[in-house]
Amino acid sequence: MKTPNNKNRFFNVFSKRKDDGHSSSYVMETTHDDLLQFYTSLVTNDPEIVFVFSRQGELYVASREKMEAFFGTEITSTNDFRKFTSPQTWKQLKISFISALNGMTEQVDITVRNKQLEELPLTLSFVPIKEGDQITSVYVKVSNNLEKYLLEQQLILSDKHLNYAQQLAQIGSWEYLIEEKKLICSDNLIQILGLKEVDSHSLENLFQNVHSDDVEMTVPILAYTDNYKAEFRIIRNDEVRFIQAHIEIIEKDGAPYKLMGVVKDATIERQLEIALKESRDEYQYIFDHLTSGIWMRESMDGPFIYASKGLEEILCLPTKTLYVNDQAWFELVNEDYIDTMNKAKARVVAGEKVQEIYAITCLNGDKKWLLEQIIPRFNQQGDVTNVFGLVLDITREIEMEQELLYLAQYDALTGLPNQAKMRKTLGEFTKNKERFAMLNIDIDRFHLINNSLGYSIGNEALKILAQRLRDMTPKNGAIARMSNNNFLMLVPDHANKNDILALAENILKNIRQPFTIQEFEVNVTASIGISFYPEEASDERTLLEKAHNALQEAKKKGKNNYELSSHVTNISTFKQYMLERDMRKAITEKQFAVFYQPQVDTRKGLLTGARAYIRWNHPDWGLVMPEEFLPLAEENHLINPITDWLLEKVLQSMQAWQEEQLLLKPITISIPALRLLKKGFYDLVTQLIEQYNINPALLRFEINQSTFLHENIISESIEDFKQLGIRIVVDDFGKGYSSLDYIRKIRPNVLKLNKVFIQNLFEENSIDDAIIKSIIYLAKSLTMEVIAEGVETVEQLEFLKQLECDYVQGHIFSKPAKESTFKAILKTGYVIPKSKYKRAVTVERRQYYRYRFSYPVLGFLTITEFNGHAITVGKTPILIENISLGGLKILSNLKLPVNQDMKFNVTFNIMGEHFEIAGELRWWEEKHGDVFGYGIRFIKNINVENRLASIINKLSGYERKAETIPNTTFIYKEPQKYFREMKN
Repeated sequence: MKTPNNKNRFFNVFSKRKDDGHSSSYVMETTHDDLLQFYTSLVTNDPEIVFVFSRQGELYVASREKMEAFFGTEITSTNDFRKFTSPQTWKQLKISFISALNGMTEQVDITVRNKQLEELPLTLSFVPIKEGDQITSVYVKVSNNLEKYLLEQQLILSDKHLNYAQQLAQIGSWEYLIEEKKLICSDNLIQILGLKEVDSHSLENLFQNVHSDDVEMTVPILAYTDNYKAEFRIIRNDEVRFIQAHIEIIEKDGAPYKLMGVVKDATIERQLEIALKESRDEYQYIFDHLTSGIWMRESMDGPFIYASKGLEEILCLPTKTLYVNDQAWFELVNEDYIDTMNKAKARVVAGEKVQEIYAITCLNGDKKWLLEQIIPRFNQQGDVTNVFGLVLDITREIEMEQELLYLAQYDALTGLPNQAKMRKTLGEFTKNKERFAMLNIDIDRFHLINNSLGYSIGNEALKILAQRLRDMTPKNGAIARMSNNNFLMLVPDHANKNDILALAENILKNIRQPFTIQEFEVNVTASIGISFYPEEASDERTLLEKAHNALQEAKKKGKNNYELSSHVTNISTFKQYMLERDMRKAITEKQFAVFYQPQVDTRKGLLTGARAYIRWNHPDWGLVMPEEFLPLAEENHLINPITDWLLEKVLQSMQAWQEEQLLLKPITISIPALRLLKKGFYDLVTQLIEQYNINPALLRFEINQSTFLHENIISESIEDFKQLGIRIVVDDFGKGYSSLDYIRKIRPNVLKLNKVFIQNLFEENSIDDAIIKSIIYLAKSLTMEVIAEGVETVEQLEFLKQLECDYVQGHIFSKPAKESTFKAILKTGYVIPKSKYKRAVTVERRQYYRYRFSYPVLGFLTITEFNGHAITVGKTPILIENISLGGLKILSNLKLPVNQDMKFNVTFNIMGEHFEIAGELRWWEEKHGDVFGYGIRFIKNINVENRLASIINKLSGYERKAETIPNTTFIYKEPQKYFREMKN
């Protein structure tokens, strides 16, 4: 037998045991130094940790320093591995150890904690050691795999990151080894291409879902001839997706051996591009078909980035010109607007949005108006990066605006200023407070030209007449066409009225000059009304009214005439104007008062009630009668508040009388139809009755017969008042809208006879007595009471008594009296009639001899001064009863104030001599039948006195001789009748 070598000796040593089984002791006792040296060298020189275990798992030998340095503890058997491994790992080690005992070499990867408690990846190799055919021990080598592990983890992590990145970027990658026909794909590639599974040996499999129209695009991929870059479509889940592919051929030894490819799902980008293109195309279509222009520039002075086709039509320039010459547009701007546009540019540069209207002149000479909006665009730093603009051609709008502005101020036919322009001019004239004349010019019977010759010739005639008037208008004056054939001229700075009269004569002369239109000779005349500012009016409206009134008077004279407003405006009209002007102030300043006229039982003379009348204490006109201002109140919608004031004032007085223990009598109040038509009146009446604690039976509502026109509407309201206890009186029965049908429907309690029937009772051929008898008989038959108003004489009273008229009201008992006077009558309870109608006693004021005319002489009264202002208001007819050197006595149907704030001119003709004398009212008296007497004192004038003295002497001479006074207009009618007829 050969001598065993070192290795055999090593195995022999490890395989022998003493009978007591302690192999380690045995080794120590029997091992030669050279065997120990071999063993130790093997374990210690190995760079890894090495263990040798017996079959029973006991440690034979190990690198003790490495073992303790790594594990931090001594390992004496395989069981010690349980200290730093998990149960699962320990089980795995045990299995590998047993496998090695069975002759198999095992290698296992585990994770253990070192002495620093760090988890480290290890590879344990289990190698069986044989002696002959028998395995005597196991060689275990521990390798530290940390670097490998870290590389593997990094690779795994990189793969994950790659997958995540590919998913996020919608990118997939693949490789194809040509010779091996091996395909390697990323997970995201499969998802992108919509593949259910991939044949790892088929490149064609990648492109199985390519759109049928794009299959040809993938052919070069399979040819391996060249790098490939393309975009094609695939069908994925019945949806078209856009794929971008990039393939690179990798060569080896001059021949392709591998394909590397990347695909990207570009569907979203492509859809956005398509949508953007569609949107851009839509906007482009819109921009190219808009009448407006749209542009974009890098800056206000920079080149155009975009200019729409609309700019071509607006600027009359091709858009390419704008791209080449960015100043071409600005060069078209009219000189008047260059500064405006330069300022607009500066504002845009400063970051403002601007909008400007300006004019340009195109190269073809067309002038256009543009509306341009410019909007700057900013970056995050606030700097202007782009400028956008929108331009509109507003030429038509500007021209229409200018045309409308022209038509708003000028007459389209004649070119003269129109009514609106003239009113503005008139306002400027009056604002300057300078005197001027107004001429209201009307072409007489112009409608005959239109009707006979046609509107075409009529229009041409108006143009000619307008030009004639324009030529005659002073340079500092104004002329306007106010309506069809009516013109208005203003003439300032006239020296005197004679200049204006001369102008009027000249206008009439020029207007009546014939002219020819289409072989027709046209002849027209004109009428002119003239008023003066500020002598005759201090406001525009009144001045226009006066000129209009003067025009109407001129036409009455037979056309082709002029008339001054001072000759046609009467005092009554002037008074009405002032009352209308001051009425609202009268309500707020409580200028109204209540007067009461007693109503008396004709049989016993007892007081049975009173009619309440409203009076106006006007600061200039004195006590104004209701018939003068109530119609104006109705016209100006003030009748309702005045009626409400009267009602409450009466109830207040009745409450006061009641508290003084006076026996109240029914008070009659006139309620106009307008108040009954207004909702809420019934509620107001009931509220006031309750507030002042007055029995409704003590109220009578007098309704005018005009109310019957609305009887269908207000009959229910009247019935409500009757149910409340208020008695209804029909005023002026027998006159106006009297109808038995109305009486049947409304069923009033009292009929009131109109005073006209009473006043005409005993006139010759009068039938008023029969009418009165019939009305009283009718009322008795209908169980209604009758009140007769306007009873002024004993004869009238006796007549009514005989007819058994229930009540009378009139001056024979009392005029409408102040509240204090009526209160005294209320205390006595009766009124004594006057034996006859007496005129008011006048105090003799004569300083001069007065000549009394047998019949009144016709004269005219003109107001020349009012509240310190010079005016000319007249001529109002008056009747002169007597005259002296110091004044005269007149009769008038006007109620005039006796004060120092109003001065008059009295004009009259006696014996062919004309007089115009200034004076003022000194006293007044109420005459019979709404006629008033006034004493006028002349303002001292020696020349007038001398002329009057001569006339009065002549008058006295005619009287002594009983001769008729010549060349004098006498009025032979009763004054009351004369004024009544004149009024009608």
